[in-house]
Amino acid sequence: MQKNFTFHSSKIPSDELTCKNAIFTNFKDFSMLKQKTGANNKIYVKIKGKIFELQGAEGISDGCIAMGLLFRKLLGVGSSISDEVNFEYMFDRQPPKTNLTHIKFKVTLRDRREETLKLEDTKLIEELKKNFVGTPMNSSHALFLYFMGSRFSFEASELEIDPLGPMNETDDGERHLVKFGFLAEDTVIELTSENNSVLKITSKVMKAKALTKFGFNFNQMGVGGLDKEISNIFRRAFTSRLFPPAYLEKYGIHHVKGILLYGPPGTGKTLIARTLANALNVKEFKVVNGPELFDKYVGETEKKIRDLFANAEKDQKDNGDEAGLHVIVFDEIDSLCRARGTVSSGTGVHDSAVNQLLTKIDGVNSLNNIIVIGMTNRKDLIDEAILRPGRLELHIEIGLPDEKGRLQILNIHTKKMRENKVLDDDVDLAELAKLTKNYTGADIESLVKLACSNALSQGLNFASAKININQEHKVNMKNFLDAFGELQPMFGLNSTELENCIQFGMVNYGENYEILSSKISALFEQIKNSSNISLLSVLLEGESGCGKTALASYLALHSGFPYVKIISPESLIKYMESGKYTAIYNTFEDGYKSPYSIIILDNIEKLIEYIRIGPRFSNLLLQTLSVYVKKLPPKKGKKC
Repeated sequence: MQKNFTFHSSKIPSDELTCKNAIFTNFKDFSMLKQKTGANNKIYVKIKGKIFELQGAEGISDGCIAMGLLFRKLLGVGSSISDEVNFEYMFDRQPPKTNLTHIKFKVTLRDRREETLKLEDTKLIEELKKNFVGTPMNSSHALFLYFMGSRFSFEASELEIDPLGPMNETDDGERHLVKFGFLAEDTVIELTSENNSVLKITSKVMKAKALTKFGFNFNQMGVGGLDKEISNIFRRAFTSRLFPPAYLEKYGIHHVKGILLYGPPGTGKTLIARTLANALNVKEFKVVNGPELFDKYVGETEKKIRDLFANAEKDQKDNGDEAGLHVIVFDEIDSLCRARGTVSSGTGVHDSAVNQLLTKIDGVNSLNNIIVIGMTNRKDLIDEAILRPGRLELHIEIGLPDEKGRLQILNIHTKKMRENKVLDDDVDLAELAKLTKNYTGADIESLVKLACSNALSQGLNFASAKININQEHKVNMKNFLDAFGELQPMFGLNSTELENCIQFGMVNYGENYEILSSKISALFEQIKNSSNISLLSVLLEGESGCGKTALASYLALHSGFPYVKIISPESLIKYMESGKYTAIYNTFEDGYKSPYSIIILDNIEKLIEYIRIGPRFSNLLLQTLSVYVKKLPPKKGKKC
């Protein structure tokens, strides 16, 4: 049985054949092909990866294969008889399980009109099925149809099929997108048209939109400890975008256009943005760094901001409510959107950048098909106007992960080691999650890297630079515990600083020591266990050198609090007055991010620069300390 053939290209002899969704030879060649291929019923052939039905027709020369203009464009075939068409015989009847369950067509009106033609999709779908049920469809397939005195072309996309079909490999884990299938009576057909065309297709059926890419799995994206934050983002910012615009009109609400992710460095803000980029079924996803938008030429910064929204504007103009979602991510948005009037550059470019961004997000001609995501470590620096509802209205704090989140992060970063059996059985990830209090996700990743380095460096001679890859270097619990001694987390307990205050240890010098230490330890337990107390202040008074700093450091070191910091004159000596204020502010603000924190103010007289002769002191530092000593943690569940 012969399968491969070469014919010459030819134009289709009549317009009637154009609507049959097939390619043609004359009847003589058609009979010859049936004989050589052994086909009994119809003949289906493959040309350049596309499958078509081959039929016989009058008016075609011997050895020629004729097809319409749409098919020639689809295959890149010319109409000259000198052009050759190679095709392969596939089968003579429809294979089992190749019926399409869903197909999407983009409809174009081929006639010139001045007035808009409005059609219900049900009428066109009925006509399509009446003419083309049982015919093969390829991805990017083109159909031609006469209907109600007009000519229409249909471009096929998003073909779906029964996943058990034997001849189709699925491209996606859920929707089972394919490249070929047969149009069936029960195939769901979806029709769309360009919004700026003279053809308007209406539908009485309101279809839900696909929010995420098909087959997407958050568990495989390496996102740990951020389940609550991601859930809040999708619930508050993307739920409304699942529903058709006509449905949302009942509620009279508008989509959320802006999200602000804020929190300390290393907690996963960029990771969330990267996850959204991979998860969302959006038209366009842009990521820009705030400082990159500034330009030395006047007006260029504003132009760069306008250019970011240009594609979204065009999409909304062309497609209206059916426009795709465009996501723009601004990393370090605080550098771009500083509070107006606070930057004295002389050019006013910062203020103009804020004004331009406000106009694009929520101006007179604001867009409805965008979401702007800003990321920052310093929410306090951002202009308040851009944080109000209608702009970056959804504020999500990406804080330190809890114990459950830390365990998820450890599982993610040790997944490869477990799969390849290089993680020792004595490694207790649950125990490591308990030990990593106040660690950020970046800190935990660094801890795992350091443990791996400890394991790989055992027995390694750096001078010879020789390694033995046949030797198995398993990462064990000791490697992790050693890593704790070398790694200083950003928000964790700085044990080195505390130990320096008690270099020679603590000596129980009698009853007064026992009473004092037991009182302070009781206060630690009280703030841990009380549901009403969130702030306690203790003053240790005594002569210089009597051990106040040593006692406070010793008790804090053994308190079990995850965040302990010392503010001392030595730590602030390198700053001017305003810098000292900023250092104190940052220490307290970082402490509020931890569930329990201890802040030791060592030598308060020197901290406020008090001098008896004068007297003289820094009013700014005095006011700063007096405010923070009395200020309750701003969030419930945080204690200091």
